[in-house]
Amino acid sequence: MNRYLCIHGHFYQPPRENPWIDEIEIQESARPFNNWNERISSECYHANAFARIFNGKGQIKDIVNNYSKISFNFGPTLLSWLQKYDAETYQAILQADEQSKKHFGGHGSAIAQVYNHIIMPLADDKDKLTQIVWGIKDFELRFKRKPEGIWLAETAVDMKTLELLADNDIKFTILAPSQCAATRKIGEKDWKDQSGAKVPPGKPYLCNLPSGKKIALFFYDGPISQGIAFGDTLKSGEKFAARLLSVFQPKDQPQLVHIATDGETYGHHQKFAEMALAYCLNYIESNKLANITVYGQYLELFPPTEEAKIFENTAWSCSHGVERWNSDCGCNSGGNRGWNQQWRNPLRKALDFVRDSLRQTFELKGGEYFKDVWAARNAYIEVIEDRSKAEAFLREYGTPKALQDASSALKLMEMQRNTLLMYTSCGWFFDEISGIETVQIMAYAKKAIEYNKALTGRDIEEEFVSKLALAPSNIKSFGNGANVYNALVKPLEVDMRKAAINYAISYLLDEMLFCDCIYSYNISNHKVDVTRQGKAKLVTGYGLFTSRMTLDSKNISFAVLHTEGDDITAGSIYGRTDNLEQIKEAFIFGDIENCKALIKASFVDVMTIKDLLKGKQTQILAQAVENSKKRIKNSYSKLFDQEKGIFNYLYRLNLPMPELFENLSAFAINQKIKNELRKDPIDAAKVAELLGFFDKMPGKLEKEGFKRILTKKLKQLTEAFAADPFDLSKSSKIIELLSFAEMFNFPADLAQAQNSVFSVCKNLPEHIKQNQLIKVLCAKLNLNSD
Repeated sequence: MNRYLCIHGHFYQPPRENPWIDEIEIQESARPFNNWNERISSECYHANAFARIFNGKGQIKDIVNNYSKISFNFGPTLLSWLQKYDAETYQAILQADEQSKKHFGGHGSAIAQVYNHIIMPLADDKDKLTQIVWGIKDFELRFKRKPEGIWLAETAVDMKTLELLADNDIKFTILAPSQCAATRKIGEKDWKDQSGAKVPPGKPYLCNLPSGKKIALFFYDGPISQGIAFGDTLKSGEKFAARLLSVFQPKDQPQLVHIATDGETYGHHQKFAEMALAYCLNYIESNKLANITVYGQYLELFPPTEEAKIFENTAWSCSHGVERWNSDCGCNSGGNRGWNQQWRNPLRKALDFVRDSLRQTFELKGGEYFKDVWAARNAYIEVIEDRSKAEAFLREYGTPKALQDASSALKLMEMQRNTLLMYTSCGWFFDEISGIETVQIMAYAKKAIEYNKALTGRDIEEEFVSKLALAPSNIKSFGNGANVYNALVKPLEVDMRKAAINYAISYLLDEMLFCDCIYSYNISNHKVDVTRQGKAKLVTGYGLFTSRMTLDSKNISFAVLHTEGDDITAGSIYGRTDNLEQIKEAFIFGDIENCKALIKASFVDVMTIKDLLKGKQTQILAQAVENSKKRIKNSYSKLFDQEKGIFNYLYRLNLPMPELFENLSAFAINQKIKNELRKDPIDAAKVAELLGFFDKMPGKLEKEGFKRILTKKLKQLTEAFAADPFDLSKSSKIIELLSFAEMFNFPADLAQAQNSVFSVCKNLPEHIKQNQLIKVLCAKLNLNSD
């Protein structure tokens, strides 16, 4: 069969970490998740690793890893986050690439990406090269092989970028059809104009480069890709398959239908689209309607017979070339009528000023620390991926001075890392300079400027801000980029002293913490005392704080006083202070006001709860709320127990229940039900008795609370089953819990249990699969056991 199908997903999120702590702070717009990475991972990345295929009865007949059957790239900064915070999805992505080599003749489904998604035609040659080298090296470190292809951010392309890809042994890249200028058969003289996205997408094209090198180009099918991203093609797997198959022509020669979209389309932008993708691939493959392939395999099977010329300085999401990332070209998200993007060009000029100023430092001062500063920068990706490799990196690329002053050498590299991150494309993509993506890239600029100041004593921040003032905001209260910077970027700064305060606050939340790290700092030689007086707590101590980024170390003393609720007074100072004992003494004698005054007088950085990072504010207030809830729950439960006779009397006689009684009893009974659900085993008769109160009163069952408890129990039981599936008593316990939930119509999230049980059952011997308990378990989880 000469029909081949390739679906490419570009999976990417911009780096979102606060540059001072290397962690993502709480992003309110991502609620109910803590940040957008968490939200999109749940809706898309994890969902595609465990995509459901249903049979005609609505049962799950298969759970598949979509990544093993499509071509895909993941942004390196996103993979770094997944590795740390969603290890299950991360491992599934790596395993998919390994599995795919069996399907595609040794070719993996993953391709690389330029490191942090900068618009390559707008970058200078040195940054272009580092983006490519870092993207390739990151890929090799994760996937344990060399990439065949690479994804260019926004498919933005110019000839210099293609030359650098070829120099680094990249065989192909993927472009939009509108980026093809002309084609011709190899060996022929005349070119055929393909402007207006007329290029036939069903084949690879050879691009002959000025240097004499070559690279293959795949121009994806525009209409289908557009229909997937912005139409209703993904409403069902059958519709998706029919649309793809409709492109094939009735001819004998090899044909390739291939599409490319944002990977987030499958599950995040379009809910349940990961299931449409899984069904589509399964339907086409099982019915032998086309060969599922990836670009590397197709290129090996069918080398280019035609060559192509590109339109330089173009991208897939801007009809004006690459102006979306440089000017007010008219391209925007369309959600803010009347707004303009006149801020884009002044912002880029301001960042170019930072890059060029800091590059002078890098070349002049870097020459003292590195044998070849640019070779060292390109190799620094290995340290970014594994901070323990810093010493080996300095030995290989550094001068003797670098080994003597490792902190300064690493600051030079971190300065450069931040200047690269500040060009992440998302900073220009949307409508407003105060958007979270644009604030993020300005934060990287600020961090880079700080490194430069530490290395040279020269501070260019004021000049940078004056250039931002030329970037107009669409929001009157901001006015311009300088005000955005002052209001939204500067408060993000968390120096080592502030990190020490946050470390001390961690002990407020957990007295038994004994932790030796906070954010991007390791802590050694530390001593922490937690003192209590009634509801008030005092944390005092000191420690040696060392940056994992730069190995910079400082001794810091700190104290945090928390009386109640949001009343916090905290301070820190470099070195040791003799006032810690005085502060403790004032606290022990109950002189809270003097204790506060001593903290304010003894430390350089003094903070209240409003000065803390959002995450710490949330933790502290959540703990205060939780403590308050416990007290209220206990009080309500005691009141209910004391007055239960009256409740029962009114209940039995079917008399009207006063509203105060209704609220009190509903609250107390919900708490009692939750307590019963936490028990093992659950007393179903007791739960039924408690639920009986709701039959004759309008109180609302707290089913979301029940769901959390039951889902946690279900997770524990399925983990035990997965560890020993031959012990059928473990199946029985899951069945009992699910039957209980069904009996009372209590919700539970089945997804994790379905993934685990399906995976285990797939590998069980046939006689165990046919066991009645296993069959019942599968039925309860809506899994097809045939």
